[in-house]
Amino acid sequence: MSPTFPYSVMIVPPVALLMSAMAVASPSIEKVTITNSHEIVISGKGFGQGPQVALYDSFSKAANNNGELTLKPELGEWYSHSNKGALTTGGHGTDSQAIVARDSQTSSSVSMVFGIEDENGVHGLKHFQEVFFSFDLKDEAAYPGSRADGDNHSLPSSSATKDAWMMFGHRGDNTSYSVENMGEPSGHDLYIPAWTGGGFIIAGNNTPVWPRFNEGTLTHNWAFGDWVTMMFHAKLDPEDPYGKAEGFFSFMNKNTYSMNTREGTLMTDQSDEGVPYPYWDRIKFNAWARASEIPVKRLYDNIYVAMGDNANARVVIANAKDLNKATRMVHLLPTSWESGKIKATTPPLDKNRPQYVHIITSANENSGGKKLCFSCPKPPIKLIAE
Repeated sequence: MSPTFPYSVMIVPPVALLMSAMAVASPSIEKVTITNSHEIVISGKGFGQGPQVALYDSFSKAANNNGELTLKPELGEWYSHSNKGALTTGGHGTDSQAIVARDSQTSSSVSMVFGIEDENGVHGLKHFQEVFFSFDLKDEAAYPGSRADGDNHSLPSSSATKDAWMMFGHRGDNTSYSVENMGEPSGHDLYIPAWTGGGFIIAGNNTPVWPRFNEGTLTHNWAFGDWVTMMFHAKLDPEDPYGKAEGFFSFMNKNTYSMNTREGTLMTDQSDEGVPYPYWDRIKFNAWARASEIPVKRLYDNIYVAMGDNANARVVIANAKDLNKATRMVHLLPTSWESGKIKATTPPLDKNRPQYVHIITSANENSGGKKLCFSCPKPPIKLIAE
């Protein structure tokens, strides 16, 4: 008679255990070198696979000629942007530039639309189901939509902004109008985030995500008159795009660093409304803001977009070794990415302040910060006498 066991037992070979541990190990930075050409070389292990960055614009190459704004991203191109705007000093030192995206004093507003032209796209743009993007935002005056009795240190009581707006089609924010009046299957909009009058939220006119994707931490930690870096990752399941998605919304400012992991949907089935395509194809930055009764001056800087597999793998520089203690960060543009070596270009940095480089994998594992040395002494040359 064969013996019986009360429990199922699985014997795992030591090699399998080692491979499993390696699969979830955090990345490790061993060495960082900065070249004279604004390139940073990071050596270590566990970096995984890198992203496909589609747009990187620090606005350092932007120009304003007699009121005509020209944008020249370091990588990629803007699908479209309005050309009436101004430039000002950015948030990473006197050598950096930012765009004045909204200025009530001059009645100027610059809307920037990201999308990659593709003749196979329904709307002439490349479709995507996974994306990561980041941007810096600062209000130098009142928050948009403020009333005459408001001030520069309060959020308005009515809906006021959609900082970034991702969608499928030009009027993805209004499916019925797009389908019935324009004959275009547009929809799947998500504003990232929107101020509703009572809090920040990620949702859409046509996209009632479930459960709700409220951003209460941002609501309670908005940094008036200072920079905030916002980050968003969305990944749909190609086999079930209207089901549970992966992703997060994250932000960093002088008050806190926060990441809100998504546990729910990010897209709604609109097939019955004439939109049988489970994709996005564009992101509008500085997409919408309500008119204010007191002065508004809103800046955007360092816009970064990656698409496809591993979109949220990234290299960042922050002003602390621990991201939870940092108040400023900037994403770098990787030029090559291997498991043990990454090369990236850096925007203008304030060399008078501590700066730490971090590697974050597509599994959101963080290496921890490695301090940059801008003026480290070179090692002595060894001379051998014969």
